Amino acid sequence: MKGKWKTVTERRMNWVFGFLQGMYWTSYCVLFPFLVQMCTAYGYDDFQSGVVLTGATIANLVMQPVIGSICDKMLRIKPLFVSLFLAGGAISLLLFVGKHNFFVLFITMLLLSACVQTLQYIIDIWSVRISMTGVNYNYGFSRSFGSVFYAITAVVFGAAIERFSIDITSPVFIVCALITAGIAMLVREDEAALLLRKKREAETEGKKNTVPFLKACMMLVKNREYMIFLISYFVMQLGNLPVYNYTSRKFEILGAGSSLYGVALFIMAITEVPLLIYLKKLKVFFRNRTLVLMSFIGMVIRACAIAFAPTPILLALAFLTQSISYGIFIGAMIYYMSEIVPASILFTAQTIFAAVSIGLSGVIGNLIGGYYAKVAGVLEMMHTFVIFVFIGALIFAFPIILAKRKNNSGGKTV
Repeated sequence: MKGKWKTVTERRMNWVFGFLQGMYWTSYCVLFPFLVQMCTAYGYDDFQSGVVLTGATIANLVMQPVIGSICDKMLRIKPLFVSLFLAGGAISLLLFVGKHNFFVLFITMLLLSACVQTLQYIIDIWSVRISMTGVNYNYGFSRSFGSVFYAITAVVFGAAIERFSIDITSPVFIVCALITAGIAMLVREDEAALLLRKKREAETEGKKNTVPFLKACMMLVKNREYMIFLISYFVMQLGNLPVYNYTSRKFEILGAGSSLYGVALFIMAITEVPLLIYLKKLKVFFRNRTLVLMSFIGMVIRACAIAFAPTPILLALAFLTQSISYGIFIGAMIYYMSEIVPASILFTAQTIFAAVSIGLSGVIGNLIGGYYAKVAGVLEMMHTFVIFVFIGALIFAFPIILAKRKNNSGGKTV
């Protein structure tokens, strides 16, 4: 690794963004994976938990394109990133009030999602912008910090909840937010800001216009591969998100506590690391579309393993399937999107994809899933919602199978 980083600047950037990814996902792990467990501890039922999850998802759905648009206009990302994280730390104090007032809890998680959850893609855009200055940036290396830190946090925080109660969430998150903001302050973006300013001035002089948003949307609607990708993943997430979000409740139903749930999250996060690091090597043997299909098949296996696991130990081990599902998908999605979408509308395509397939599907899936869990039970809800994951994978696979039958060429056939 050091052989590839020829300068101190390159090493510094990769390590700073590595620790920034690590502390971001540490902060994220403290808040969101244990949210349903928090609602249950506060005395709210499964439907109310679904409502809180829906509110957080709506905030992410609305704020993600807004924050992305603001970042596109700003020369420096650091002030916005630091401000939002510190604001999130202050807002988390309202969780103590939300313990006794459902409306306050709903608003608090909505605001926390707007401040924190929306930033997970901003780190990537931020690092890409700085790498435009010629710095050799390794995405897999820095993103692997996020997985490792998330894994460690899940185990430690899960055990801490059992010992000290869920009330430690706010103070722990505040400490994490301060550390994350401090690391963000170490990012040097003066050179990137100067390069971006010169680029904008050159575009203005050359009268080079960006593609209007509505025109970009129409281009995407007419893009068959993009729409199949979007629709298939949207349908899959209708099942994936409720199944994952209510896993902590399933551990409780099966007689386990926060510690084992933390171990499950550790397994989930740590198994992503090898695939993130070695994805480029997989690309030598498989097309981007094939990698996405492989990850979708992995998601079907993952959802079934989680939904139908009969014991707490098997439920924890079910998260080993994260490696063959999201471990592949995280990187493959970025490469595949770059392949099927014109560069001029790539950021718009990514924003819409995230808003629809994660945001909108989360709103619908969490709300219906929460209601169904209240009426029929959490286990029955999981068993039923696996169907959406299977259908979504079929939507993506069907055109590939048809194309392969029509033209079964040598080499990379899919």
